[in-house]
Amino acid sequence: MKMQSLVPASVLASSNAEREQYFSSTVVEHPYMKRALTRLNEATSAFDSQRMILLLGGAGVGKTALLEALVSKRFDARKEEMLSDRRRVPALFVELEPPVTGKFSFVPFYREALGLMNAAAIDKTLPISQRRPGRDQILFHTVDAKELNTSGERLKIRFRNNLIDRQVEIVALDEAIFAFEIGSSSSHEDRLKHVITQANHLRSFINKSPTTFILAGAHDFFELTVSTSQLARRSSIVHFEPYGMDNEGISGFTGALIELLRHLPVENAFELHEHATELLLQSLGCIGNLKDILKRALSLSLQRSVPLSFAVLRECFLSPPAHEAIRQEMVSGTKRLSTFLSNADLARHMLEEPRKVSVPVSTTKKLKPGEMKPSFRREATDKWDS
Repeated sequence: MKMQSLVPASVLASSNAEREQYFSSTVVEHPYMKRALTRLNEATSAFDSQRMILLLGGAGVGKTALLEALVSKRFDARKEEMLSDRRRVPALFVELEPPVTGKFSFVPFYREALGLMNAAAIDKTLPISQRRPGRDQILFHTVDAKELNTSGERLKIRFRNNLIDRQVEIVALDEAIFAFEIGSSSSHEDRLKHVITQANHLRSFINKSPTTFILAGAHDFFELTVSTSQLARRSSIVHFEPYGMDNEGISGFTGALIELLRHLPVENAFELHEHATELLLQSLGCIGNLKDILKRALSLSLQRSVPLSFAVLRECFLSPPAHEAIRQEMVSGTKRLSTFLSNADLARHMLEEPRKVSVPVSTTKKLKPGEMKPSFRREATDKWDS
């Protein structure tokens, strides 16, 4: 199937490495991604939002690309404000790293986030001294290098203060599950306590700043959050879904596939309409997985100096055992999450419904002289009122 290429001529004339880099950095905003973006924008813009959002989706669905797009769009939306206040940083994207050993430390995260906020002298976080000339109070940083203090607590304070000073609206944390990891030898009780501690740690920033935190993770992250209810119960949840085998899913997936192929800096030599469904199945409906397949196939095609054929694509599919393991994990995770969200919607409906009930027309008979009016007692609606 011939389609118009969107690859610039300069890229087609560049080295193999540059062509691979071009495709790797390409992001296609497909229907399900746009829907998730809308949900995140609404959740982060609501005045009464809970300001902690769980972005959940299977491995390879495209959560990283979604968060990067969200942050980029928030910068675009705040261009005018940033021109008038050059210290302003509307949003941050940080991909958390797993701990080498033991528990997760927030110190590397603080350093990276402070760097993204253009904070000065990150590794020279110094004690703050005070002077009061007359009636004014001046805060300044001590400059004696011997008094350097880069402890986690001081970095935490600087991070929180910068969230406020720079009016950060969103902090998007990819691979958020790492923040809750603990040594594998720890007991179940210790793991639950650690989850609670880390959840409270994150909520302390939310309580003391205007910032919304988005924690992104796969279905194993969701299982962790519901294990104590510390996160799932106190957060909004946005589910980034994969494409299914229904008409909507096939249409959306095929559209994303076409756009990715138009950005491939190599000639393709296969009939799209014959293979779109197979690619949907192999990628489990996840555009991130699809892009990974195409990236590996692009690399092979460039190395061999041949057009991208479907035979080359098939070489880049997951092995059947790996594909089946991921499929089962995604199916069970999606089912569990859907059940949780359905129950949450039902609970909200039950809480809200009594407030929507109209007062019925009174059928109480007219009192005769001397009769006492019976006391009025509210029934079941009382227990739903706050």
